[in-house]
Amino acid sequence: MSFLPKNFPLKWFRQCSSRGTRRSYSTSPGLAPYLEDARISDEILDLSVGPQEVLSSVGWTGGGIESQMDDLARVFKAMFDGTILNQSTIDLFSEQAIGTSYALGIQLSNRVGYRTFEHGGGVPGFRSHARYFPDLDVALLYPQT
Repeated sequence: MSFLPKNFPLKWFRQCSSRGTRRSYSTSPGLAPYLEDARISDEILDLSVGPQEVLSSVGWTGGGIESQMDDLARVFKAMFDGTILNQSTIDLFSEQAIGTSYALGIQLSNRVGYRTFEHGGGVPGFRSHARYFPDLDVALLYPQT
């Protein structure tokens, strides 16, 4: 498969540096534009691409799925209000990891006095963030692009 890097599967690398304009499209798109050096690995630099180069059905965790924001907010709410996931799975998702506010794929936060379950993501050029307030039974989704 030509879209896979030559050394697939990728290895995990910590603290490697890269310089140049590609940094804003790299592994930390929200932070990289503010850094002098983006912290990415030379081994994965070849995966850093500009938005115009992205194949939406290949190599991204979203699997090429596109959705309207209101639909995604409904699904995110349904994950945590018992519609899609049972309570034991919700409890597992909200079990905080040691030394972080991150749980199993979900950021646990407190916003304006209410606890929240949050998750963000995207592909180069497009980002969004979902937030569910369980005490209010309200989900919000907003673009970050």
